[in-house]
Amino acid sequence: RRTFRMTLQWVVAVANKIDQQARLLNSRCSLYGLKLVSVPHFSCLKSSFMNPFAVPIKHAIHNKTCVDAIENALTNDFNFVYDGSHMSDPNEIDCLDGFDFVANKWSIKKRKKFVPARQYLHRSGTLFTRLLRDTRGSAMIIIYLNQIHIAGDEQLLQCARAVFNDLERFIAGSNLKL
Repeated sequence: RRTFRMTLQWVVAVANKIDQQARLLNSRCSLYGLKLVSVPHFSCLKSSFMNPFAVPIKHAIHNKTCVDAIENALTNDFNFVYDGSHMSDPNEIDCLDGFDFVANKWSIKKRKKFVPARQYLHRSGTLFTRLLRDTRGSAMIIIYLNQIHIAGDEQLLQCARAVFNDLERFIAGSNLKL
């Protein structure tokens, strides 16, 4: 199963025209058996902490082998798809003790403002997972909900909770094993 990212940017438009085009695109996608998932714009911003109502959950993983196992399990076991590499600001995250986000070994200023982070989206469209790796292979894993896609749908919320709980158990188990 393949996934594609489509971005629609409106230069000038009236709200009802945007809504009409979105409905048309959604009906065309379902006509051809495609699933369209709405993703908020803040999901690809440098800070995943922009939305005050969607506080992300953070996990610090200091073992490189454990991080590799978790990243492989996201796509192989938990039905996530790779959403791309997004620049992230590690300075907004607390509990960064032991992480080394270095920009350039020749630079006078050693702390990097933005680091590339690999982002994954669950196939249901309900959860994002972002991995910020440092120079040693350790990672800060950030998990947050896609509130726009869930939008009060109890079934999608239950799906997100189930995936989140399974992922939490896997991360905890991986940390204990290694």
